[in-house]
This record gives sequence, C-alpha cells and structure tokens, in this order.
Amino acid sequence: MPTGFFVLHHGRPQAATENAPKWFPPDNIQRYVIRYLSSKYVFGGDYVGPVKEFLAPTEGRERQALELGTRTGTWIQSISAEFPLVQFRSLDLVPMIPHVPRHNVVFEVYDFTNGLLLEDDSQDVVFLNVVSELVRDYRALLREVYRVLRPGGLIHINDYNPGMWDPDDITRPAERTNPLGCRFSSIVRHMVSSLGVDPDTCDKLPQWLAPESDVWDQGQRGFKDIGSDQRTYPFFPHDGHSCMNKIDASISPYIRRLAVTSLRDMTGLVKDYGLTNEEAVELIDGALEEAAHHKGCAMFKVYCIYGTKI
Repeated sequence: MPTGFFVLHHGRPQAATENAPKWFPPDNIQRYVIRYLSSKYVFGGDYVGPVKEFLAPTEGRERQALELGTRTGTWIQSISAEFPLVQFRSLDLVPMIPHVPRHNVVFEVYDFTNGLLLEDDSQDVVFLNVVSELVRDYRALLREVYRVLRPGGLIHINDYNPGMWDPDDITRPAERTNPLGCRFSSIVRHMVSSLGVDPDTCDKLPQWLAPESDVWDQGQRGFKDIGSDQRTYPFFPHDGHSCMNKIDASISPYIRRLAVTSLRDMTGLVKDYGLTNEEAVELIDGALEEAAHHKGCAMFKVYCIYGTKI
C-alpha cells in the first residue's frame, strides 16, 4: 500500500490521520466487496428515497454528486453506470485499490476529516457510505456536507449501528441466544465510543439533521423531508437457522462471510480493550460458533437516511 496514508496498528494498516478511529483495517478487499453486495440485496439497490429525482438531467448544467467512503469503488462504479450524465466525485481517506476509469467519475484521496476541498453550494447529492468507520466527529462532517450541498440538495447516508440484536425486539441485544456475541458487541461499542464514535449514530441522525438541531451552530438551517429506512437481517444465516425465512438463501453465504471477516478484522480493537491476542481470538471464535447454532438468531441493523437541504 502507498506510504504516507497509513500507520500500522496490531500489524494491520490504518488511516494515518488522528481524526479517524482505529476500527477496521482497510486492507481486507473481500470484506468491502461482500458488504456492498449484502447492502444492495438488503435495500434492493444502491440507494433508497428520492435519489433519481435529484440526479435527473437538468437544463443548463451538469448534475454533481459526491461520495464519501470510496473503499473498493464498487458502489460508485455501479451508480455512475446508472446515471451516466451525472458527474461523480468519490473521496476516501486512504487508497485501497486502483479503480477502473469512468468518464463521469473522479477519484480523490485526502483527509476530508479536516474539511472538504469543494466550493459552497456545489453538489446536488452527497452520499455518505459507512463513514462512521472513518470519522470521529460525525457532526462536524455533517456541517461540511451541508456547506457543499446546493440549497434543495440531498444528503443520503448508508450506515449501521454495531451490535447483535434480538429478533423479537431489535432494540435489545440478543443476550438470550448469543451471549458471547453480545459480550463481543459490548466491547466493540465501548471501544468505538472511546475513539469518539457514537455507536448509536444511525438512531440519532434524523434528529441531528433536523432544523432545530444543535449541529447547526453557524446559522445553517438544517434539512427537511428527512427519512430513515431501517432494515434488519440475520447476522449469520445458515441451513436450519430459525431466521432463514427472512432472507433469500442465495445471499446467505455472503452474509456469513461478512460476519466472519468483520469479527476477525476487529481483533485489534478487542485487544485495545485489554484482551490478550489469545483471549480476543477465543472470544471471536466463540461468538462465531455460537452464531452457527440454529437457535442463535441474532439480527444486524442497517440504515439509509436522507434529507433535503433547507
């Protein structure tokens, strides 16, 4: 990987900027591709809400759209093909892989936690794709997104709250069926909180975006027409699993692989909590073995949230 963008943490690369949490190492290409495929299945596409309306051709100028969180570029390649007349810009903190050139996509890498290098009122849509893993100060980033959006422009957020949730009450951890998984999730939520990330960001975003929010501290007017689309799916679906009826069997191998890679990629985070390497591996192995039991029907929550700039 290119030098200068990365530091090593527990032997794995992490973004060098101090404004990014040391959460997931950005070297697991497979994980990011599988996460994209899983998200597209769960939401039925690359976005929800009124995106098509905001990217429809308009007379006299070219539509402009920004993505924060390029990763492997899989998402931006797909949506830029769907909207060939829109000029896209995709931005990340670190370069992961070379990208296939497209006539309507510009790829950039810089520390956008210190601000977006874009003019005020320049973007029709800004997409934030799982940026909770990338920035400590989400609220400051929202102010920057507001600045670069045109009046009447759209913010579109795809993210998740870490945790394993009870299928009968998704507001509660799945301690009844997945006690080890919940212990692991509790450690993760504690650690990301200590890194400056709110683990309940997705639940709070509609309030943060609203006009009366204290996020808007410099005369900004916030967002209107705010929508939040929460979806759930089994954390580790498999044959005989009590929640298999909630998803198509064809996607379950991808979701299982996503679960395995995600937990293993958080080994360093769990070690930062104070566990030894052996203890961290034992906890993760135990959580995955527990999830493979037919009764272990923990759910995972993902969100798409959007609003229109006032």
